Amino acid sequence: MILRQAFFFWLLIIVGIFSCRKRNEWPTHYRKDLNGHWEMKALDSGQWLPAIVPGNVHMDLFKNGMIPEPFFRDNLEKIKWVEKQNWVYRKDFMLSPNVLHYDYLLLTFKGLDTYADIFLNGHKVFTNDNMFLGHQIYAKHLLRPGKNTLEVYFQPPQKFERGNYPKDGRELVIGNGKRNAYSRRAIYQYGLEWSPRLFTTGIWQDVGLEGYNKVRMQNLHFVQQKLTSEEAKIRVTLEVEAKRNIRAVIRISNEKDQFETVEESIYLNKGINRVEVNFKVENPKLWWPNGLGEAYLYHVKIETLVNGIAFDKKEERIGLRTIELVEEKDKYGKSFFFRINGWEVFIKGATFVPVQHFLGVSREEHYQIFLKSAADANLNMIRLPAEGIYEKELFYDLCDEMGLMVWQDFLFSKAFYPTEESFLNRVEMEVHHVIKRLRNHPSLAIWCGNNGLELLWKSGKWKEETSFTENDSLKLYKDYQKLFEEFIPNQISTLDTARAYIASSPSSNWKNPNELKSGDIQFNGVGWDKRPFSDFKWVIGRFMNAYGFPSFPSLSSLQKFTNPQDWSMFSKTIRFHQGTPPPTLYMEDYLIDRFRKPIHFASHLFLNQILQAEGMKIAFEAHRRAKPFCMGSIYQQLNDCWPAISRSSIDYYGQWKALHYFVKKAFTPMLVSFDSQQDTLKVYVISDLRTPQNVELNLRFIDFGGKEYFKEKVYLKIPANSSKVYLSYSKKELLNNKLREEVILIATLRRQEKLVSENHVYFAPIKTLNLKRPGIQFTVKPSQGGYTINLLTPLLAKNVYLRFEDNEGFFSDNFFDLFPGEDKSINLRTSKSLSQVKDQLQITSLYDNYQ
Repeated sequence: MILRQAFFFWLLIIVGIFSCRKRNEWPTHYRKDLNGHWEMKALDSGQWLPAIVPGNVHMDLFKNGMIPEPFFRDNLEKIKWVEKQNWVYRKDFMLSPNVLHYDYLLLTFKGLDTYADIFLNGHKVFTNDNMFLGHQIYAKHLLRPGKNTLEVYFQPPQKFERGNYPKDGRELVIGNGKRNAYSRRAIYQYGLEWSPRLFTTGIWQDVGLEGYNKVRMQNLHFVQQKLTSEEAKIRVTLEVEAKRNIRAVIRISNEKDQFETVEESIYLNKGINRVEVNFKVENPKLWWPNGLGEAYLYHVKIETLVNGIAFDKKEERIGLRTIELVEEKDKYGKSFFFRINGWEVFIKGATFVPVQHFLGVSREEHYQIFLKSAADANLNMIRLPAEGIYEKELFYDLCDEMGLMVWQDFLFSKAFYPTEESFLNRVEMEVHHVIKRLRNHPSLAIWCGNNGLELLWKSGKWKEETSFTENDSLKLYKDYQKLFEEFIPNQISTLDTARAYIASSPSSNWKNPNELKSGDIQFNGVGWDKRPFSDFKWVIGRFMNAYGFPSFPSLSSLQKFTNPQDWSMFSKTIRFHQGTPPPTLYMEDYLIDRFRKPIHFASHLFLNQILQAEGMKIAFEAHRRAKPFCMGSIYQQLNDCWPAISRSSIDYYGQWKALHYFVKKAFTPMLVSFDSQQDTLKVYVISDLRTPQNVELNLRFIDFGGKEYFKEKVYLKIPANSSKVYLSYSKKELLNNKLREEVILIATLRRQEKLVSENHVYFAPIKTLNLKRPGIQFTVKPSQGGYTINLLTPLLAKNVYLRFEDNEGFFSDNFFDLFPGEDKSINLRTSKSLSQVKDQLQITSLYDNYQ
């Protein structure tokens, strides 16, 4: 009996030990990735097809051979039926019994496009009507050990909107129709100058299952209380949800010893608790925008510990910096500039559109290509326009790393929005979600309520599309004021006080000269208004915010979405791959005015890119010369969401157009620039740097064969953050009876013998220059990461273009002017062998592309 009792005693001890051990060995929190392989089908079809999440219906149908390649030729017209169908996605996943022991189990959807019902094991758990919201759904009571089934049912966008939202005349024409003002979907899908009219559907962001025991943290917010050269004080606020009343410790630490670990004991009540913890950083390193210093980031780990065990942890990267939008009265009118860490920063930026029209299929390498290209071209700000999306976390992480500030529009444009309670509740959820998700990013510089609505209202153009009475119109404007001047800024004031908010951009009208003295300007006169490129010099406001001119992609890119029979300016396919309205209607007029006739279609594309680049160069340099009156230049646009004729400087496939090479030179930290006015030629030096610079400025006046008529060398001390005229010439005296079509003035700026800027000016229009076959010679030598190409020419070679037939490889410079006697080196990154480079390299210039 005693032995039997002893046996059961020790058996219970052993079971208890192993049970405890097993329980203690469970992870304190759990993550299950539900991305990857799913199934999808049309609701009325019995055939399930393989699908990939994140993704969308169109791409899944394409991979299954159900539709043609969407962007090839005019195939988008053939697949419009897809957006009219109901679709369902399904995934089976397995769970071990242990998972169900977690106190919290949450199903997470970061983004659904758009009208969707979510079912878990046959139970409806959520309905989505906003593609910009993420969701965390308590799901423990519906999960089971073994097989679980997750289903998402999508409704056709237009059918849903017609059946659920009022049509009260607030809609404005966009693309090929009208967009419902109550919809919270991406505006670009209705068709814009940079996007086709095509509605998408699908699970466009990550899906997962998260498990927590005892506690879980959410909504972390880092707030700078103090920032000096000696010390930074940061307050962290967060919400901690506790399963029951419990004592805990919040620990803030850093694995790189960037600051001392802080621990604070707290008492948590059952439910959600708001917690504040402070920590400090000694001798802090600041986060600086690209070109002004290091974008230094601190890695912060926050843990909630119970009995010494971390039951939840979050890791964030923060940057220490101050940022202000300064709008103050000055001698010109009213300023509009950003002050970073006490420094007045000239903004050099571009708008950024979704990297892929079909959301969900964009990958990390796409963001890397475009954002690194922006940083390499000396940009320091990216604007996310209201017609696009709130980008993935990856986008903001890369901007943090690269020192690219973000101008973030809230996604309101192309409509007058309602302010009834149900709509405001949806907006409040969206605004709260977006602010809480993005506010810890040091790159985030400003919130903007909408794109263009204030100016649209003032212009009165919307009246042509509506039949509102005067009283109706007053109601629309009151709704506008309530949403953008009261409701949204009130939400921001409680959630994020670290950056500015403006209600609308642009805030000033370029057509009114008095309004150029304040606010920000969107100048669209060059292009559709057919105003000359020279207007870029004269229409300059305090902050130039979106301006541009379109171009074609290169022939190698065009070949990927067209057939040779499409290669004419006005073919059906070329017309199809333009936005609404099509820019080719005016591009040809500009081309004919500035260039001679091209030899063939490929030459036409080349000239078109030069046209865009040379025209935009006028704007870039004029804006920088106007500093400090003008303190920002954001062009439209950096990239494309589909293969198109657009204003982008980088095409859909990641290829730099001529424009992007010109951007890199025009936005260099120190720039030498010519300003030609009547008989006077002024030489500016512009510096965005934070310290004075000693430089050597050299000028040479030569003919196209290299004969030198004049040269000058001056040593200058350039003040920090300045724009100033240092030399001035009479064009008449320089020419002195020389043929103006055959001479050029070249300026180089060197610092410590290193070339920091080079520029030149011609004395006749490009079309009339007396160019001759240049006779370019080149050599190729292996170098680190690729090859070095050395170029030499006895005669001027304008707009030298290096390429391979297959477009493989990247050239450090391209579309440049090569001067007689100059030895120029270009770096080439490519996987080609040396013999392949020598055999396949093609070098042409402007002369070679003329008839």
